[in-house]
Amino acid sequence: RRHTRCSGVSWARRCVQETGTLNKGLYKSTYWLPFAWMQIIYGAKLDSVPYVPYDREELRLKDKGSVFLDWAPIHSSFLKEDEQKLRILLICHGLTGGSDTNYIRHAVLEGQRMGFRVVVVNSRGIGQTPLRTPLLQRQGKVSDLEETIDFIKQKLSLIHI
Repeated sequence: RRHTRCSGVSWARRCVQETGTLNKGLYKSTYWLPFAWMQIIYGAKLDSVPYVPYDREELRLKDKGSVFLDWAPIHSSFLKEDEQKLRILLICHGLTGGSDTNYIRHAVLEGQRMGFRVVVVNSRGIGQTPLRTPLLQRQGKVSDLEETIDFIKQKLSLIHI
């Protein structure tokens, strides 16, 4: 099954094993940014932030909360393809991120270049979005993400995402 309910470490371990490319190779940083703290500063303050013209859509959740989906436009070289046949790349931000952050925008552009229909999920109250309930984003609870995936699958008539 492609859409599996997350259940802790065993699920994550199985995903890495099944993916193949995630558990091969060794990460080596560039010679001019050898340390993690240097990479953080570069990414946050020095690297350019590309422009991505998102189309924002609000998804109201079962508990009356909201997540906001920022759809990136389909790359021009894939415009003639049937939108139903395009692969979907769902990007989730980190603790303080959102679709407006540098690393997310670069990931969106890379996904577009590779032929994906890219959508960024902005969790509750993140990415300049209103907080509709007293609940903030919940990294340990995946129900918001499950509802989001179900919504996208239904919207685009997809079997797998």
